[in-house]
Amino acid sequence: MLDFEDKTVLLTGASGVLPGAVAGLFADYGASLMLVDPAQAPLTRLRPRLRRAAGVVFAKLDLSDPTQVDAAFQMGIDQLGGVDIVVTGTSLTLDGPGDGDDETAWR
Repeated sequence: MLDFEDKTVLLTGASGVLPGAVAGLFADYGASLMLVDPAQAPLTRLRPRLRRAAGVVFAKLDLSDPTQVDAAFQMGIDQLGGVDIVVTGTSLTLDGPGDGDDETAWR
């Protein structure tokens, strides 16, 4: 049986249908959730589905900005004790070669 108690999941693009369903599954298995999306309002509609989660933090963040990525992890640490698992529900593509540290490539 799956058990995510004492684990924190940071999930991006959480207001989407599929990421929202994934968040619900992690909640059912006892995870704490850090749900990140550029539009915070749709995140609140997930709240009833997440009642079994150990803890839930909603954050309106634009993850195309590296400083906001750092802020998301810091919020996970400050409010939920850390981040153990990252699920990218946001589509990220790289149209050409780029260095992983290159801010232009990240965007």
